[in-house]
Amino acid sequence: MTTCPTPVGVDAAGELCAAGRAVGIECTVHTTESGHTWQFASAAFVASLPWIVGRVGLPVPAD
Repeated sequence: MTTCPTPVGVDAAGELCAAGRAVGIECTVHTTESGHTWQFASAAFVASLPWIVGRVGLPVPAD
């Protein structure tokens, strides 16, 4: 059986998330199969922007 190594940064993200949960901050870590590219960063930003905007109390743009 082969195992895939944990992608760089996932362990750190999990640790940060666990630390946040310990002080009452809701947190999840979402990963995607991709490389470290601007195309990936752009897609991740577009997918998460409505959530971020809503969390800071700004009006969420309509689709």
